[in-house]
Amino acid sequence: CRLRLGLSRVVLSAGARNLLQHYNFPGNVRELEHAIHRAVVLSRATRSGDEVILEAQHFAFPEVTLPPPEAAAVPVVKQNLREATEAFQRETIRQALAQNHHNWAACARMLETDVANLHRLAKRLGLK
Repeated sequence: CRLRLGLSRVVLSAGARNLLQHYNFPGNVRELEHAIHRAVVLSRATRSGDEVILEAQHFAFPEVTLPPPEAAAVPVVKQNLREATEAFQRETIRQALAQNHHNWAACARMLETDVANLHRLAKRLGLK
């Protein structure tokens, strides 16, 4: 990038360095190279000379806001392990039944369990 544009030096400011270190690049090293190249071009538009100092504002990273994953949420413990396990099993079976139009055999295949065991578990959990 530096040689292609005829520059003697490309310097990263502390803010730009911090931004690059904390940005989660979804691609590979080429994406980083392209980001730096774009920043150099933007920097040269506002400053002349053969030395470029890249600031954080020269980088145009998209703001990516992803919803937090549901599994990552840590619930407040209000029940013991057995109750929590049963609640999880109950909800999993309900969802599997809904996805399989309340077909118990298809639900058992989806959950990779024997249909007779699924019926016994559902009865114990109060689903039947």
